[in-house]
Amino acid sequence: YEKYRNLMENFIFELTEQDTVADDELERLKQLAGNLTHSPIAIDDYGTGHSNIVNLMRYAPKIIKIDRMLVSDIHKDRNKQMFVRSTIEFAKINNIKVLAEGIETADELRMVIELGVDFIQGYYTGRPQPQPIKAIPDEIKREIVDANPLLKRKD
Repeated sequence: YEKYRNLMENFIFELTEQDTVADDELERLKQLAGNLTHSPIAIDDYGTGHSNIVNLMRYAPKIIKIDRMLVSDIHKDRNKQMFVRSTIEFAKINNIKVLAEGIETADELRMVIELGVDFIQGYYTGRPQPQPIKAIPDEIKREIVDANPLLKRKD
């Protein structure tokens, strides 16, 4: 905090679902994230490891990152769709943003948008680069807009 004080609002503290966090560690992180820096806490790899509603409420994240294993072929799997939909509904009620990790196909993109995710991440929109990309390709932007029920035009 002392070294990066002026940049802290740009940080996101990610807790992985592979491990649990001790109560005292969690309280220190919440104090740093909320009171001192206004940096959000995110749960990474949600849906794997120790992910459960108890930890979700305990961590009080601002972002839930749904694990790519739940996103892979989600358009073909009703159980994945139901789990992701219920996670999104819980998140929206509690003012939590949801990110779908590992989007690799147009079908996956379309399905997670229809389910209501706030953010997407994956090779379909852009591969990792040494420098941040300036924009995603126009055809992908069009797919995102076309898939979003909130952006559909009423003719």
